[in-house]
Formats: sequence, structure tokens, C-alpha cells
Amino acid sequence: MEKRYATTLNLGKIAYGNNVRKANPVYVDIVLTEQSSFPKYGLSISGEILTSKEKSFWCMGQCLDTIEKYIDTPEFIRVLEWWHLYHLNFLHGKKIPNYTVKEIKDFIIEHSKEVELC
Repeated sequence: MEKRYATTLNLGKIAYGNNVRKANPVYVDIVLTEQSSFPKYGLSISGEILTSKEKSFWCMGQCLDTIEKYIDTPEFIRVLEWWHLYHLNFLHGKKIPNYTVKEIKDFIIEHSKEVELC
């Protein structure tokens, strides 16, 4: 059985696109999956910037480099480092060091909850 740790960070609002005021919500999704195959842990991180009415997106998916231009909190900077180093590591067979796995798990647990998948 796989275990999945997941959370969504609400990073507040930014002034994006044609907005001069901070009206666009920003979210980052972090998913760490414990697998039975190598590598043991897989990491997926994605972001989204919504329109001010939150009915559609300015950008979503692999847009953390865009979000980085607007958000510089220590929390986001840490997630950005993981994204650069380990995002989709399971596609390349790249192992995440155990100390980093623990750091990511602790971060996710602090911000959300553990979900078990069948």
C-alpha cells in the first residue's frame, strides 16, 4: 500500500496580469508519495495563480518560477528548493536523501494531513 502526504499552501494574493492591486490568489500543491518501487519516495510540486474572481487561472502547473517573482517567504523559498532539486524525481530514478524526505514529511504534516491510498 502506498502512503501519500499532501498539502496545499495558500500563499496569499499578488498583483498579477493587469491588476495593480493584490487580487490574485496563489497556491502551491506538494505531494510526497511513498512507493514500493525505486526510488522509495516521489515528489510532485505545482503552483497556480488564479484570476481575481477565482473562476480561472493565469497560470497553473509548473509555474513556481513565475510565483517566485512575487513571493519570497521562507516557507515558499524552501518549497522552491525542493522543486528545483527533486520535483518528479521518480521519472529520473533520482533518490531523495532521507533527511530531506523527513523534512518534507514534517513540513507537509505541519500544513495538512496524511492520506493513505489503496
